[in-house]
Amino acid sequence: MAAVMDAAYAAPGLYWGAEPNDLCLRVLNLLGPGVASRRLVDLGCGEGRDAVRFARAGMEVLAVDVSAVGLEKAARWAASEGVALRTARASILDFRLEEPVDVIYSSGTLHHLPAGLRAEVLRHYREWIRPGGIFAGNAFVERPDIPVPPDWTPEEHHYRPGELLGHFAGWEVLSASGFSFPCTSGGIPHRHAMDEVVARRLR
Repeated sequence: MAAVMDAAYAAPGLYWGAEPNDLCLRVLNLLGPGVASRRLVDLGCGEGRDAVRFARAGMEVLAVDVSAVGLEKAARWAASEGVALRTARASILDFRLEEPVDVIYSSGTLHHLPAGLRAEVLRHYREWIRPGGIFAGNAFVERPDIPVPPDWTPEEHHYRPGELLGHFAGWEVLSASGFSFPCTSGGIPHRHAMDEVVARRLR
C-alpha cells in the first residue's frame, strides 16, 4: 500500500485536493475557541489536507501516514503556511501512541485494520485520549447493495454496519452516521458505504 500511495502522491498537485474533509471542519467546530494548543493525531493524513487545517487552527498536530511522499508534501504545505506539523511514517497496523492526546482523528484509514486487530488498536486509542478528548473517525462498511470497489486491495477490510460505534460504549456519542458516496479513486467511478463516529471520552 505504501508504494501505491507513494506513486499517487508523487504526481503533480494534490491527489485528494486541498479542501479539508467535512469531518475535519466539524471537529474544529466542536472544539470551539479552546482548540489552540490541543494535541491531535491525524492517522492516515495523506498529503495533509486535514492535518494542515488543524495546524492552522493552532493545534499541535502529529501527522501519521504510511507514505513518505505524502508526508513530505504535507510538511512542505505546512511550512508554506508557516505552521508547525510533526510527521511520522508508520502503518496504522503498527503505530502506537506514546503520549496522551486530546483528539484522535482518522478519515479514510481505519479500514486498513483487519478484524482481528481492531479491538486491540481501538482500545489503545481510547486509553490514550484524555478525559474530555475526542475520537473522530470513519470506516468503510460492507453493504449488499454496493459492490466491492474496483480498486479494493487485500490490505483493506470492510467493517460491519454499526461496528465502529460499538467500540465506544460508555463514551458520549456526539454524532454517528452511515452513508454512501461516489468516488473516482483508481480512475474508475464507484461508490463506498461508510460509518462515521465522533465521540467524547467522559472519564
